[in-house]
Amino acid sequence: MVNPVPGFKVTTGFKLKGRHWTACGWHTGQDYAAPAGTNVVAARGGKVSWTDYGSAFGRFQFSIRPGDGTEDFYAHTTTRPKQGAIVATGQYIAEVGSEGNSTAPHLHFERHSSIGWACNKMADPMLSHNAKASSIPGGGASVYPRPTSGKVYLSKLKYGTSNSDSVWYLQDALNAHSLRGGARIPLTAGYFGMTDAEVIKCQTQHGFGADAPGTSFVGAKQASHLFAGRGIIIVDDA
Repeated sequence: MVNPVPGFKVTTGFKLKGRHWTACGWHTGQDYAAPAGTNVVAARGGKVSWTDYGSAFGRFQFSIRPGDGTEDFYAHTTTRPKQGAIVATGQYIAEVGSEGNSTAPHLHFERHSSIGWACNKMADPMLSHNAKASSIPGGGASVYPRPTSGKVYLSKLKYGTSNSDSVWYLQDALNAHSLRGGARIPLTAGYFGMTDAEVIKCQTQHGFGADAPGTSFVGAKQASHLFAGRGIIIVDDA
């Protein structure tokens, strides 16, 4: 539902092959490199279960089970939430560390199609980011619900912005937008790498200029184009 390490990108992708990953022959999750002590939040809400899926994952490994038979697995952290705790999507749960087999601080994040660790249970972790609140039993509403004010603020539509309903709405608009070679991006309310790339594709495709990667900004003209017919007001406070 949300990025488990807000403000940081995926640095090692799912199913990447290499000599480091001997258990399945490929990387079983996604890694988010970040300084030690960086906050980790729940990608999806659910019940915390302490796990033991091997010493390589460190002493504080745990999973969060939303109740639909799947689980999200977190590893290499230096802390973990209380066993059996019920946590909400986006809630602080742990801190990035380098426990277990790790060369530098990062979060290792997996999604399992059923409870337990096995190569044939590995699913694309991004599915957890893209999960809809209504699909999570017991509620699991995102901390970034669809805005109801009908407004987006241009000051929020800049690369690096987080915790903004305006950014969430931008991602929703981009997902509904027709872009050549575009990809569905996670609705995280964090304006990071994937949002940046989609904004630049839109700029290039429709003649709004082309910002450099990592610096994109949605101006008034592009915003009017993206949000046309969506019943919202664009506030030019940039």
